Amino acid sequence: MRSKFGPPNHTSDPEWSRSGAGWLALLLEPPGSVNTPGTPEWEAEAARHGEFAAGAGDHIVGGAALHEPATATTVRVRDGEVLLTDGPFAESAEIATGFYLLSAADRDEAVKLASMIPASTVELRQLAGLSHL
Repeated sequence: MRSKFGPPNHTSDPEWSRSGAGWLALLLEPPGSVNTPGTPEWEAEAARHGEFAAGAGDHIVGGAALHEPATATTVRVRDGEVLLTDGPFAESAEIATGFYLLSAADRDEAVKLASMIPASTVELRQLAGLSHL
């Protein structure tokens, strides 16, 4: 499938990658702790994220909440054939509920920011430096 925006321009910027600037913070929750959009619990959680955003300021490059795993579609390509699986592929101890893209000078600063995020678990991963997608 082609993108309506034309072919991707995948490039790697080694200097950006070495700077430690980009981090993915994947927010994980136990299945029983996931809040449903529109509920008072969801609104309270959104307020806590607003407080995090106010404290983190320009360190937040982007982010979003994710719909529940039942809305997921897993896409696999095997021997040129596209295979789709609706819903969560496997049971898991934790569910991804959202993510932030963070800008931090180094791992220590990224960990400090991640520790402020209102989530049970935050998986913090440094971005490899892909840009111009």
